[in-house]
Amino acid sequence: MKMIFNQHFNKTLSGLLQDKELQTQGNQTDLLIYLRNLKNHLEVAIRKMLAQKRGIKFWVSLKVSYIHTAKPEQSPLIFFLHTEKLVLLNDFQLPEILNEIESKILQRNAHFIKEQSGLSLEKIQSARFRVAEYLPLAGKSFSELPPFLANKQAIINVHNMDDRCFGYALLSALMPNPCDPRRPQHCERYFEQYRLSGLRYPITPKDIPFIEDQLEVGINVFSCYDDESKAHYPIYVTRKNFPRTIDLLYWNEHYAWIKSFSRFMAGISQNEHKLFWCKRCLCHFSKENALETHQLYCRRIDFSDLIYTMPPEGSNLKF
Repeated sequence: MKMIFNQHFNKTLSGLLQDKELQTQGNQTDLLIYLRNLKNHLEVAIRKMLAQKRGIKFWVSLKVSYIHTAKPEQSPLIFFLHTEKLVLLNDFQLPEILNEIESKILQRNAHFIKEQSGLSLEKIQSARFRVAEYLPLAGKSFSELPPFLANKQAIINVHNMDDRCFGYALLSALMPNPCDPRRPQHCERYFEQYRLSGLRYPITPKDIPFIEDQLEVGINVFSCYDDESKAHYPIYVTRKNFPRTIDLLYWNEHYAWIKSFSRFMAGISQNEHKLFWCKRCLCHFSKENALETHQLYCRRIDFSDLIYTMPPEGSNLKF
């Protein structure tokens, strides 16, 4: 697929770094092949931006034309297939984001054709890629938790007076004898022991993979959309396979340790029995084996591949 890059910068939009339009040459009608080729161009541009900025947000839009198969005399119908805003902080998330772009645009195409029956894609005219700077969250000094979180008694919130709240939150979980969260000075000597004193604070999600490898601990970060604790969402979910994982809350530019994840999630479901949570998509299950089956799919980047399950070692199979 040949494309001509027509690059220009729009200074009127706050934080806009790049606005590229990719004009399609030839008669491109296969949307899947077009998107697969588009991935290569996007990956180069995104990696270049991430090398310069701590985080980016971007949008992808395709300008396409449709024709009525039963009414070929009618003028083509122009439509834009686009993604929502996508945020990227780490290049290791890039394969997942690129697959999400492909999936979202294919879905929009299918929905539009279904709603406007009798349409057929005539041509993919162009693709547009807009990038803006995204300033990722960073933990700062102590912030009092709102009642709807504090009343859960699920979170240890250290009263730090500097920008090392991420380190204090980790130490709350790592220390063999947790100190009084109201007296952070008792934690000072552990910063050196756990090699947290040399980190560059405040910490952003882009820094977390390095810290995970250093501590040999997985780290998850969650927050809330609302003030009723019914709209939780993951900010960062580990891809490491360490034996231990620590869950953190990010609220009002402050990190704290989620000591009890089940109490933290209480209020979302009316089920009074024990629930098993997928920390990537926050779906819940009543049985642990149901969660394990779900995670085989949810943890993967490419959801289209088959998953093969093999019989236990030593089993005898007959055909």
